[in-house]
Amino acid sequence: MFDYQAATPHWVNRLSFLIRAEVQQRFKAAGYAITAEEWAMLMLLWPNAPQSMGQLAAVSLRDRTTVTRLVDSMVAKGLLERTPAPNDRRSVLVDLGPKGRALEAPLTAIVGDFIAQATKGLSADEIARANAVLQKMTANILGENDPLS
Repeated sequence: MFDYQAATPHWVNRLSFLIRAEVQQRFKAAGYAITAEEWAMLMLLWPNAPQSMGQLAAVSLRDRTTVTRLVDSMVAKGLLERTPAPNDRRSVLVDLGPKGRALEAPLTAIVGDFIAQATKGLSADEIARANAVLQKMTANILGENDPLS
């Protein structure tokens, strides 16, 4: 019988669910109506805006339909803006709106506090090794198709 509790993907999935729920709860407690999915999109755009829908789909590992729906919702909230692509009138770029830019410092601080709690008792070396293992597993799955490589 397969021992799922001994399988790394079980723990990665469990941790992912816990992180999403906790981050969203902390945002709500601080008065921010931001979902974990919106947070993830903002994290992709803060250092690299604007990006095309295709780029966002690739780096977020989501299909274009899901990304389009999320971007539509975030545009309606004033977090993101669509701008015409300068070299292709058929394409649009997704950029941060003023509200999206303004959220970087407070949301990053909230998540930073959470990360400090989640990694309490772990050495810098343990954290670095865990990150290296997860990055290697990701590379094993995506191979040369990793948009972040």
